[in-house]
Amino acid sequence: DPDAPEGSALPRPIQARTRLTLAEDIRVESGSVLLEDCVELSLRGRIGHAADLALLARDPAAAREELEGSEIEVLAELASAGLEELSALVPELRDVAGRVDGELRFGGTVGAPVVTGDLSVEDGVARYRGAPTIESLQLDLHLEEGQVRVERGSLELGASPVTFEGNVLLGQGDPRID
Repeated sequence: DPDAPEGSALPRPIQARTRLTLAEDIRVESGSVLLEDCVELSLRGRIGHAADLALLARDPAAAREELEGSEIEVLAELASAGLEELSALVPELRDVAGRVDGELRFGGTVGAPVVTGDLSVEDGVARYRGAPTIESLQLDLHLEEGQVRVERGSLELGASPVTFEGNVLLGQGDPRID
């Protein structure tokens, strides 16, 4: 998104392939988005808005404003991506390995999306700027509106085993761990 704020934490799509049906709503019959040239998400779903191509040609700002109130129902699947590929999204990480799987559901509206879903990490390894290496990372996350629930978490930090679970509450300001 060229209008994304500078320093935004959201990755920018590098490449997208989609097959759309334009009717009383916009249907994503099949599609994929390649993030940072390394992580591919498979997409399907709908945007509950008829594409007004005449308005788009005549007044793109008005067409965008109209689209922002449209409901969305989109499923994005991430299948067995290597964590080393995801490290391109967080350049401070070094020596990254492991696998991530999951699916994200986008609901709400185009202007105010709500993301829910599940992600799992298996056999993760990572090093962050001089901190001890994280090894044997196993992680199951459930994303809900306003929070991320850690359903299962374990790792080795240095030679010490660590297990954890709980909630990370998202909202205004810094995330809060519960």
